[in-house]
Amino acid sequence: MTRIVLVDGRVKGESQIGVPPLERTSGIGAFEVLRTHDRALSTLVLHLERLERALSEMGISCDGTALLQEAERAAFEIDGEARVDIRVEHTAQGVERTVIASSLEPTDKLQIVSAATVRGPRATSAGHKVLAYGAHGAALTVAREKGCSDALLIDDDGYVREAATANVFGIRGKTLRTPDSDVLRGVTRALVLDFVSSMGLTIELAPHSVDSLQASDEVFLTSAVRGVAAVNMIDGRTIGTEKHWYSGAIASELQSLLRRK
Repeated sequence: MTRIVLVDGRVKGESQIGVPPLERTSGIGAFEVLRTHDRALSTLVLHLERLERALSEMGISCDGTALLQEAERAAFEIDGEARVDIRVEHTAQGVERTVIASSLEPTDKLQIVSAATVRGPRATSAGHKVLAYGAHGAALTVAREKGCSDALLIDDDGYVREAATANVFGIRGKTLRTPDSDVLRGVTRALVLDFVSSMGLTIELAPHSVDSLQASDEVFLTSAVRGVAAVNMIDGRTIGTEKHWYSGAIASELQSLLRRK
């Protein structure tokens, strides 16, 4: 795997950065993650705008123009598809910008995942991606110990509001439901809602109970790196029918639309 690391605009080797930034789940600051296709950073500005809002609320100032240039520079060094991680952290030495571009295996296939419900934090820091996200990582670990690939976070009221690192959608008939409060309003989530509005589906912004989500015809997750991932099983219960969620599913159509974005 090819990886480019820039810290405050300077190229760094893996041995020069201590604990790898992608393994840190604490600190004061915020981050964003996106996927590029052939060096095209079509959603970069949207991600940086959300990052700047998060930093502003935390009282952290950052050079947005420098971040933009560094993200473009790092992504340009990767042939094909890449994951770009952008982190801004307040340290004892001041504000530190880190941009990491890592090569990804290209795929046009819809990813199929299984999920486990896990008690998790209700709010996602007012809808921002903050560096102190250890609870989400812990939920993902619990899900994987159960033999699943992702975690659906259940709040104290028993509702599923999001996955560990993704937004969650359920479709029943012609209605698509996704939570709208106490969640990260993902960039990919917003794009999907725009697509769905022209697909003849009614959008309902509300949280899911576990039972209602399991009873959906189709369940899928959205995130910047994966795009759309169909969920075929929740806590061991199969979602919909194989014909519906795998062959001609709405998730597959949405993934194709995202790939062309």
